[in-house]
This record gives sequence, C-alpha cells and structure tokens, in this order.
Amino acid sequence: MYHVLDQKAIADAKGKTSPGYKLYLDLNDPAGKENQYMWQWTLYEKQNVCQTCTGGYYYTTPLPYGACVRDAILARYNNIFDYACKGNCWEIVRSTELVANNDQLYDGRKIADVLVGKIPIYQSSGALLEISQFSISKEAYKFIKLTQQQGVETGGLADTPPAALIGNISCVNDPQINTSGYFIVSGKSKFSYFLDRNDVVEQRIPSIGLLDGRAIRYEPSGASTTRPPLAPCVNSANRTNQEPSGWIN
Repeated sequence: MYHVLDQKAIADAKGKTSPGYKLYLDLNDPAGKENQYMWQWTLYEKQNVCQTCTGGYYYTTPLPYGACVRDAILARYNNIFDYACKGNCWEIVRSTELVANNDQLYDGRKIADVLVGKIPIYQSSGALLEISQFSISKEAYKFIKLTQQQGVETGGLADTPPAALIGNISCVNDPQINTSGYFIVSGKSKFSYFLDRNDVVEQRIPSIGLLDGRAIRYEPSGASTTRPPLAPCVNSANRTNQEPSGWIN
C-alpha cells in the first residue's frame, strides 16, 4: 500500500480540482480461482472542535453533554461559535466511493498500482489511515460495477438504457415495493499506517479542515473565567474519544 500527493486528486461535480492523496496498492492474486475485490478506507483525524453553536452560546449543562442556548443578538446575525474538546477526540472519515476490481486479466499474477481511493487534505497534522480489502462474490461485484456505470450515465439520446439495478434486498412485508441494494458477506483484510503529512507541510498545501471547509471560530474569551467552556467528545459513528490503534502523537 502506498499513497501519492496529487495537486488535482479531488474533483467536485463542477470539475474544480483540489489537492489530495491518491491511494494505490499492489497484491499477489491467487492462481486458478476467480477473485473479486472491493476496497474502502477509513481516516482518523485529531479533532479540536467538539461543539458548534449557531446563534447562541454553549453551556455544559444539562449533563452529560451540555447544550447550545439561543442568544437573540447572535441569532440575528446567524453567528457561529466553536468550542474546543475536553480531552482527546478523533474524527472518523470514511470513503464514499465504490471501488472494486477482479482478476480477469491477472489470474495468478501481481496486480500493481491499483487506485483504491482519494483522500482530501483535511489537516497538515498527522492522521491514521486504515484500508480494508474485501473478497466479494461475482454477483456482488457485478452489482457494484453496474452501480458505478449508472452513476456516470450521461442520459443522452444515443445512450443505451441502463440495466435494471436489482440487488438481493427486498421488502418481506410487500415484495411489490421497489428496493435497490446489496447485502455483501465477504472476507476482509485490513492494513493501517500513519500519514505524517510532512509533504503537505513542505509543499504548503492548503487544508480544508474538519468543519465542512470553514475556518474554526472559537468563542472569544471575556472577563468570566468560566467562558468559553470545553465540550465533551461524544462518541458516534463519526467521532471517538478512544485513541485508534496505531496512532502516533
């Protein structure tokens, strides 16, 4: 597994590009057997903001998580204040692209330089990267490839009508209800390593942060020593206060 810093790795719907890491892998394919692969990545980023209030201030009550309390003046101007974390906190960012391949052209040989993901530059500090490789069935692979093809369908008059996207999920109460999805059972291999991002610092690559692209705006300190308060890191699908295995401070 390796990554390459690319100034134009990430492209939005309008074609605008931004810097990012491209993730590649090499693997030795077992001979004499059809294999289908799928890849996903998970990124652990150190999070410094654990609460954001729009149009109000954060208070540590009610316990255990506290709450944002509306302020008329701040609400009038739609003001945003961020609050630092009380203790360690990590943001969990997961890949959203479907990446799959098969060994039709490589049976029993090395599969090299497979692009398995693109990661935006969220911060210039280090992050932990976890890549998962799944061994999936031929049917699951076909479903994923069909999903990808329909995702880039242009819809022109000359285009071939897309095939029906039929998965293995259905409504047991009413089979007539249209559903689309695929439940996949697979073998999984996992590989992790730490991104020190020295190349990002050396090349002065701009980062987008972990707040949907906006800069952090902490509540200003005032005369009260209790303001601004710190906010707890609330565990969720996208955040954890438990140090990820392999993290380097």
